[in-house]
Amino acid sequence: MEERVSYTPKERKKWTFRLSAIEGVFWFSFAAVNYLTVYLEHLGFSVSEASLIQSIGSGISIVSTPLGGTFADKLRSSRRALNIFLILAIITTALIPLTSNIKLLGIPVCILFVEIGIFFRAPTSTLMETTVINGCSNSGSFYGFVRIWGSLLYVVMNLILGAVIVEKNSYLTFYIFSLTMIPVIFFANSVTEITDVGSANKKPMKFREMPFGKLFSNPYFIAYMVFCILNYIPQNTIGAFLPYLLKDIGSNMGYIGYLQAYRAIFEVPLLLLSGWLVKRMSYRTMVIMSALFWALQALFSYTVNSFGMMILVMTLSGIASGFTQAGSIRFILSLAPPELQATAQTLVSSTTAIAGIFGHIIGGLLLETMNIKDYYVVCGIVMMIIIGLYALSFIFIRKVLRKEFVDMSRTY
Repeated sequence: MEERVSYTPKERKKWTFRLSAIEGVFWFSFAAVNYLTVYLEHLGFSVSEASLIQSIGSGISIVSTPLGGTFADKLRSSRRALNIFLILAIITTALIPLTSNIKLLGIPVCILFVEIGIFFRAPTSTLMETTVINGCSNSGSFYGFVRIWGSLLYVVMNLILGAVIVEKNSYLTFYIFSLTMIPVIFFANSVTEITDVGSANKKPMKFREMPFGKLFSNPYFIAYMVFCILNYIPQNTIGAFLPYLLKDIGSNMGYIGYLQAYRAIFEVPLLLLSGWLVKRMSYRTMVIMSALFWALQALFSYTVNSFGMMILVMTLSGIASGFTQAGSIRFILSLAPPELQATAQTLVSSTTAIAGIFGHIIGGLLLETMNIKDYYVVCGIVMMIIIGLYALSFIFIRKVLRKEFVDMSRTY
């Protein structure tokens, strides 16, 4: 194990600033992808058609997300993999509105670039977070403080978009994403010293050298993967179908930006308190708390009849997001061997895509037969059941499989 460099307070501030810039600019830019549903609505796609397009994108993410993680672990650098995927995502996303008037067999060519853009964009968030967490660990920076800037600038961008974006000009969000994401590459290259510790002089690993057995023989990791797939089926659609809930209560679908901004605000206090929370609850508990608050939002969405009430209900998913940001990524690191950090993160992220396929297809079909509020209630009930089963899995693994939980991150 390499000895870590001890940085002075001044040097630590420099690294904290640069890591915060990566988080802040990345999420500032990423806020623009929330408008895909609005854009598809503007192009004239129905709910079921838009759901099918996003389901295909979810299927693509299933492949690209773990590929991105494995690619990063082979390179021994999540930072280098992040830069490659970001460059390709920037190019393909900008091509979406540029090709909207070109059709092939009656289908807009821009849909092809929607799916290609998803392929390259899908792994970037987990590659970025893994890069930043490693940088924080090696420099002594407080991840909770660094991650706050992602939440704050995500809020800022959503407020801006909420004020200026409507269905007719929703195509602008793709240009905004591509332009504002470029600085992330430069900031990522400025933290090589703390993110690529011990890997700069090492050759990329061969596929057969990667210890996949250590990861997939851990029943706690498998249980978490299954939980994520089942739980994200309803949870994904809760977020994706918010524009339709806005439309149902007579609000502008473009107000989704305001809702996302409000939700993200609640991540800040929980991230600031993350050091205190870790001393009082496990990362696994934070994951469960996040799922619970998402379920509560779904259930309480039935009572929404105005934009003001919708803001109030969004408080629940805001708290949920705070628990997610504070605990989920580090929980995954506790389940994975050090050689497969990025692989484990992106594998879990790919469960979102798997769930997205089923969620958007099932959700799109159900919304043809029931109203949006009833659908949200069904989602909330299903999520409560899934959370209970996941909690019981801990007892099963410990009592029946006789496997105690081991925090892998403490063996690094």
